[in-house]
Amino acid sequence: APRAARRRHALTTRLSSSQLCTDELIGAGAKVDAKDSQEGFTALLMAAAMGHLPVVRRLLRASADAEASNNDGATALMLATYAHKESVVRALLQHGAREGLPLALQFAERSGMTALAGDLRDAMPPAPGSIGWLLSFVWGWADNSTAASAANAAPSQARAMPPAAAA
Repeated sequence: APRAARRRHALTTRLSSSQLCTDELIGAGAKVDAKDSQEGFTALLMAAAMGHLPVVRRLLRASADAEASNNDGATALMLATYAHKESVVRALLQHGAREGLPLALQFAERSGMTALAGDLRDAMPPAPGSIGWLLSFVWGWADNSTAASAANAAPSQARAMPPAAAA
């Protein structure tokens, strides 16, 4: 038991140090999307791959690019899925990360991560010709000034909006 407690303390200290270091670097004006010179990892890619959820959240709040990829084309969403870091994947999805989603979904399904695969599937954009695509197309006809009100309106209200109102 004492050995396990020491490991937990070491891990907690390391995570706290990572958070403090991240905060200090961001506060000092570090570029959150800077890539390493060898493999093209950003801080977000590395934190996602390692499962450092607090660091991922902090980087996302600092406007880190959730869609960035390394030199091999792997995104934070893909790396977190491959590492089985479900809480990180969900945080990235909540922030709007979608790049690499089909590969992450395929991996989650093949790896038996059923709940995560469901979350990834739910985040997939509607396929052209599907009901979801049709609804997004119908609601998406409005320009930016009316798009928000159309998207938040009840479906019957959105259909009732005449095309001329968008101009």
